[in-house]
Amino acid sequence: MKRYYSLAQHTVPQWRPPEMIYNAYQLGYDMVSIRAIAQGVAGEMFYDLGHDPHLFSLTKQAMEETGIPIHDIDLIAIRDNTEISAYEADLEAAARLNIKGVVCSVWTPDTGVYTEKFGRLCDLAAAYHLTVNLEFVTWAEVAGLKEARALLTAVNRDNARILVDTLHWHRSQVTLADLQECPMQWFDFIHVCDIGPELPDTKEELARTGRQERLYAGEGAAPIRSVVSHIREDAVIALEIPNKQRLDELGAYEYARRCLETAKSYFAGT
Repeated sequence: MKRYYSLAQHTVPQWRPPEMIYNAYQLGYDMVSIRAIAQGVAGEMFYDLGHDPHLFSLTKQAMEETGIPIHDIDLIAIRDNTEISAYEADLEAAARLNIKGVVCSVWTPDTGVYTEKFGRLCDLAAAYHLTVNLEFVTWAEVAGLKEARALLTAVNRDNARILVDTLHWHRSQVTLADLQECPMQWFDFIHVCDIGPELPDTKEELARTGRQERLYAGEGAAPIRSVVSHIREDAVIALEIPNKQRLDELGAYEYARRCLETAKSYFAGT
């Protein structure tokens, strides 16, 4: 079965969606993943498809001209003060572009709050035929697969999914047995990157290295091939490999090319 590769926004944060789509087409990617929702992180880049009609129009044109779809958008962060209805314009725009899903993560320790809000997000997304992909993040509150599994079990929504990122998999010390306890239909796509064997001991360093020092597939210590082999064969492989030094040295186009080339070589076993 053919593997489908998506170019994730964090790999090339400076590319606006139209540029990202045209370049992905030239580079041989099958689709892209767009950062379309602001997180309030200093220096972040995001591209507001839900509230910028001109950007939406240019993005749609790029998709039509290349045949490259947007697979997913991110990121809805569930916090104590998150108002789920505030994201309706983002979800509506995603539906108009035939996007499959939205990524979310949890940033409050209050289980009751995030369970209720995640359930409401799933209901709102379902109205636009979107999946909600819960990413466990090692510097967030839902930091591992067990907590993510508990949340999906609690809300019991048909469009709820789990997004595995191989960096967070490695650093949260998830086992394959943990993965096997989850229904296969929970996994529509996976974030693939590699990372060194060291485990930072602060959330600040986990975040910094996760945002700036990821490695090509097969270059570090993450058990990427084993994780992917336990997820559906048709699951999309999104290459999310932010590495500031390489991006600066190589330029975005060449760096994105090498991310795809090394991933294909890794999965081919060469």
